[in-house]
Amino acid sequence: MAQTQPHKPAPSAKTASTAASKNKSQAAEPRRATHGTFIWNELMTHDAEKAKAFYKQTLGWHYESMPMADGTTYWIVKMGDTPAGGIFPMIGPQFEKLPEQWVSYICVDDVDARVKLAVNAGAHVMREPFDIPKVGRIAYLTQPGGAKIFWMTPSP
Repeated sequence: MAQTQPHKPAPSAKTASTAASKNKSQAAEPRRATHGTFIWNELMTHDAEKAKAFYKQTLGWHYESMPMADGTTYWIVKMGDTPAGGIFPMIGPQFEKLPEQWVSYICVDDVDARVKLAVNAGAHVMREPFDIPKVGRIAYLTQPGGAKIFWMTPSP
């Protein structure tokens, strides 16, 4: 025999509005980075403008520019006010033979120490740890199976 659930009254308009405001403000806050979790996705592309146009047309993304130290522009992808990822323009001879690709970043507590552990476990370092001011310390790895993964210790 099925049990009936007690009837709960519908929330008042004020209660529903307060809950919606709370949920909206929580969604706009960046997720706290914790060790071992994915924290960022980035498109590495040879043609940032073409990629931006594609995703704007198909997903409704818009972009915020962020100047990089080398004079190029990194693009923060946004849905509304919420960051959804990034677009990295692969400009320069060091990127000529690299394919366009999406890459994921995993938060680690100490990128230098974790890279040493990764190498001991069979990973290959594609780029030694380096700093990006106000962002964090990053390393590019290839796991033993060959997949690329970026690890980052975010700036405080």
